[in-house]
Amino acid sequence: MQATNQNKLLRVLGVNPKWWTLYPSILAASIASPILTAIGTSFALVLGGYVASYYGINTTTYWKDLQNSIFPVLRLQSFEHCWDGVEEESSSTNILTIISSMMYVVKDAIFDYSNDSAFDLRVTYKTSTSSTYYWWWIDTLIEVSTYPIFYHLLKAEVFILIIIGVAEWVARSKSNLTPRGVPSVITMSVVIAGLSVIFADWAFSQLWLLRE
Repeated sequence: MQATNQNKLLRVLGVNPKWWTLYPSILAASIASPILTAIGTSFALVLGGYVASYYGINTTTYWKDLQNSIFPVLRLQSFEHCWDGVEEESSSTNILTIISSMMYVVKDAIFDYSNDSAFDLRVTYKTSTSSTYYWWWIDTLIEVSTYPIFYHLLKAEVFILIIIGVAEWVARSKSNLTPRGVPSVITMSVVIAGLSVIFADWAFSQLWLLRE
């Protein structure tokens, strides 16, 4: 659209090109990216469970370890009881129990907001002998953002926004772009976006290292 002057035509018609193309693209990508990430990851993990036995891995152990990896204890005071007593249940029941318990905590916080302890977001670090509570917004932010499900969905959102943002910036920065120059814009967008995603992935790894 930039190379064929369609963006200039939109401005002549009094339409902001960003409202016509960029913002709908961001909305669609922001919805599709975490969904596709969840579907692709789930598909890979399920296939891993089926092929585990061919590599000498006990299937029951695989599913149990997988559940513990996806749904570790969210170490916030209000959510601790969500994992109580789920060890004795089946794997599928465990997941349903954890999700329903977490939804109950959120619902209780919404409808019982007068109760200060209804939604306690202090980070809890338990040891075999004692429990320590920290109330610092950075600790809570790190605990939530590095929780496996949120962590991977956040990465998907950040990566897709980087890709769209870089492509938008490179294309619109060339006001006199012609169709002949489109391949160079695509190449530049791919290179810059790829390097930016690599840097963002490194930043996420540093965020993970901050998790206690």
